Amino acid sequence: MRPNWPPVIRTPWPPLIMVFGLLLLLTYLLFQSRTPALTHDTHFHAALQDVALYDVQLTRDVLLARAGLLPHVDSLLQTSRALLHALARLRPGHAEPSGEMAMVLRQQVDLLTTVLEQKLRLVEDFTTDNAL
Repeated sequence: MRPNWPPVIRTPWPPLIMVFGLLLLLTYLLFQSRTPALTHDTHFHAALQDVALYDVQLTRDVLLARAGLLPHVDSLLQTSRALLHALARLRPGHAEPSGEMAMVLRQQVDLLTTVLEQKLRLVEDFTTDNAL
C-alpha cells in the first residue's frame, strides 16, 4: 500500500464562499425589490388619483353648499384650484405616460379635461347665483 503523501486536506472555504456570495446576492435583490424607482407611470397615476379626489371633494362641497350646510363657498374655490392644478399635472409635459398607450391616454386626458372644465364652469355659475 502506498501512503497518501502529502495528505489531502479539504478546506470548507470554497462552499462557504459560494454560500456567502449567494446570501449577499439575495440580500441585494431583496433591497432592490423593496425600493422601486419612481417612473413617469407612477407620477401619472398619482396625478390621476389627485384629479379623482378633488373631483369628489368638489361634488361634496357643492352638495353641502346647495343644502345650506357649507357656511363659506371658499372651499369650492380652493378645491377648484386644486383640481385645475391636478389636471395640469396630467398634461404631456408633467406626467408623460410611457409606452404605446401614450396616445390613447393623451386623448383620454383631453376628454377628461374638457368634462372637468365644463363642471368647473357650472360650479362657478352656481357660486355666482348663490352669492350672498
